[in-house]
Amino acid sequence: MNKNQKLRVYKANAVVEASYDLSVAEHRLLLACFAQIGKEATDERLYRVYAHDIAKLANIPTPIAYRDAAAAAERLYERSVEVYEGPNGTEPPKKRKFRWIQEAVYAEGEGYVDVRLSTSILPFVNNLLEQYTIYHMQDVARMTSRYAIRVYELLVQWRRRGSRSVDIGWLRRSLGVGDDKYPNFKDFRRRVIEPAVLQINERSPLHVEWRAIKTGRRVSHISFTFSEKVERKPKPKTGKAKKQSDKNAVYGIPRARIEANARPGEGYEDVALRILEENRQVRGA
Repeated sequence: MNKNQKLRVYKANAVVEASYDLSVAEHRLLLACFAQIGKEATDERLYRVYAHDIAKLANIPTPIAYRDAAAAAERLYERSVEVYEGPNGTEPPKKRKFRWIQEAVYAEGEGYVDVRLSTSILPFVNNLLEQYTIYHMQDVARMTSRYAIRVYELLVQWRRRGSRSVDIGWLRRSLGVGDDKYPNFKDFRRRVIEPAVLQINERSPLHVEWRAIKTGRRVSHISFTFSEKVERKPKPKTGKAKKQSDKNAVYGIPRARIEANARPGEGYEDVALRILEENRQVRGA
């Protein structure tokens, strides 16, 4: 992969709107595979993903990129996705559930992971689809929130319209947020929606605004409005030290501290939010 090459990702709308929960590293690994698929989608091929390519796209150290990719491949072997319609809008009577990948080969000394996609996912990620969502991997590669990546996909599906209103229950299922996780809307907003929109605005080609819609006294829908950012001429660089510091922190938490406190499967934002929450609890004790 080339950092300057636009890596196109094709996903059937059925998969964009499917129910699943992946870590940031799992998203990156799958998108790196999907970006290599053209018209000849096949499970006879191993898709090779180099750690140094992911590192350049995501702006992370290569050893961490390999560690995350290897762990992501390990977890993806056990992950599944649920879709409720066929690749081109057909509607089978029952939902379909299948795995993302069927094989992973690790080569730590060479710094790459080989992935064989599952037979069932292939019809949903090639560029022969009639109803699909397309975007560039670079649009989301620097995101550290799994929810930002998924919300971005759900919005670019409606890129031409520039707005989308979704039922909050449907949104939770699409993001893989169970009913027992952040059941209070205030927590769901603080831990899921607000960080996702913040990262989309900071690290993608879209500018997004949102508002909660109530039915009676209960929040029932989220309305998103979004547009492509207008490219502006770069201004003279100022505050270089501060900008460099911002790159090395997530929500004010240094990346070095995040890496030291990370648990298996957590992305940078997951760890940062957990540390902030732990700090609040300590102050409140």
